[in-house]
Amino acid sequence: VDTFPMCGKPRLDRIFFHGSDLYLLWWKIEGGTADICWSVWDGNEFETHRIETSYFSMTPSGVIRDGRLYLVWIEEMEPKNFEVVFRVENVK
Repeated sequence: VDTFPMCGKPRLDRIFFHGSDLYLLWWKIEGGTADICWSVWDGNEFETHRIETSYFSMTPSGVIRDGRLYLVWIEEMEPKNFEVVFRVENVK
């Protein structure tokens, strides 16, 4: 759980695996908008994706790429303390 700054440089949030793919997740806050980005390493190269969402709205934003559904939203854990929630689902 991270406390979001009101603005600033991109911040690496987490590194994780989904299947055999390596993911890097980072975010940047500008005003009331959060740019949530992730890169996927498939063993040959990184592919980077981006979703822009309001961090005051805790509604999931999603995109389908390469047979996967990526969902991102921001949850308030306690006052002024937020967590980026990132889900990857395989789509058939």
